[in-house]
Amino acid sequence: MAATDQAMKRLIQAYPAAMLALALPGATFVRLEPTEIAVEGQLLFDSLIRVVYNSDECLVDLEIETYPKKGIARRLGEYGSRAHYATGLTVLSVVIWLTSGGIPEQSPYEMKAGGESFATWRFFSIKLYELAADELFNMGVTELLPLTPFTQGGVSEPNLEKTAHTIAEQSAAEDVPTLETLWAVFAARKIDESVLLSILEGLAMSSDLTELFEQSSLYRRWVSEAQAKGLEQGREQGREEGREEGLADALRIIIERRFGPLTNDVTLALAAGDIATLENATAVAATGALEDVRVALGL
Repeated sequence: MAATDQAMKRLIQAYPAAMLALALPGATFVRLEPTEIAVEGQLLFDSLIRVVYNSDECLVDLEIETYPKKGIARRLGEYGSRAHYATGLTVLSVVIWLTSGGIPEQSPYEMKAGGESFATWRFFSIKLYELAADELFNMGVTELLPLTPFTQGGVSEPNLEKTAHTIAEQSAAEDVPTLETLWAVFAARKIDESVLLSILEGLAMSSDLTELFEQSSLYRRWVSEAQAKGLEQGREQGREEGREEGLADALRIIIERRFGPLTNDVTLALAAGDIATLENATAVAATGALEDVRVALGL
């Protein structure tokens, strides 16, 4: 779950305008806003996006939920009213449900007393799992294609190949590794990663993007190697220290391959990290920025 959460945050932060095309069609992206609102106790939003909607400047609170859960309507009302109080802007709340598993709460959220409604908070609810894969393709926004595994038919063999080919052929070259990696993270929730690697490596060999695809397709392999190495050292040495050393060494490989040589403080943090810290940092290192990895390591 940690990898999925990090990947979703990365997708929103990297391509907010594309996410708005799904979450609030017609809104024009202005800029990302800080996700921390400190008004009588701090709240941390998934994302807070300034937009122009029907000629009015406002904020979009875009929240991503894996499964329908109770309390989201109240949370959206609380987050939205607090953001409005802090900024003076109208706040439009949108929640995107990735997978089924319950009944999403319906808009609006109401505060009642004595059988009467005294306040309501409207929100938009998008059930991605009810969307057909073709509907996402037909939107023509390649930055949204990493989300196809959550759609109906999104992990069928034809659509898996179609997603990989479309990202490679229609995205800006510099975006291909990021989009393919995010897609692989989401798809790996439902199918074996070896299938994804086979598709990406086959596409790399038949295209002019070999180097770019190596950056993307190796991600799942790095994670697999990292986990295997950590577990193997733990078994061989039979000690908790062995597992820590294995995780630290594997995380070092991931960081070096994604960001280059380690700085001294990162090297020291890897040596001092406990299992929980190293596992969390490994999940972050999969798709996050170097600064996010440093924060996960306590730097």
